[in-house]
Amino acid sequence: MFPTRETFLTYKPCSHSFVILADKSKTACLGIGTITIMLGGREIVLHDVLHVPSLRSPLISAHCFCSLKGCSFLSDNSGCYLTSPTFFLTVDDSSDCIIKGTLVRTPSSPVFDNRLVGMVSAVSDNTRHRSLR
Repeated sequence: MFPTRETFLTYKPCSHSFVILADKSKTACLGIGTITIMLGGREIVLHDVLHVPSLRSPLISAHCFCSLKGCSFLSDNSGCYLTSPTFFLTVDDSSDCIIKGTLVRTPSSPVFDNRLVGMVSAVSDNTRHRSLR
């Protein structure tokens, strides 16, 4: 989920859509589309990303990422890691599970494209996408 419309490379407006956040509050989802981000020096293309303007920062669901074929979120005494078939990222878990990243405006040859490993079926266990399509 990303808060800014300018983030999206492709975009389809949604009407009467919302997400339920972990605190059980509802917030509007204005659209859905594709973004390209840099995480850990890797260019990553994510599809079916929700545009949720009321968020303070972007959220990527580890649960949904793990539902992609070959992807995982690992955590033990040595640290936390987000893995895919082509890379792994170290996750800062000192206060929360945070991966620092930046936006990419024009994709060249992405290292990871979630269409290549499967479709995301939900946002997370605690945050569900609802739509009247």
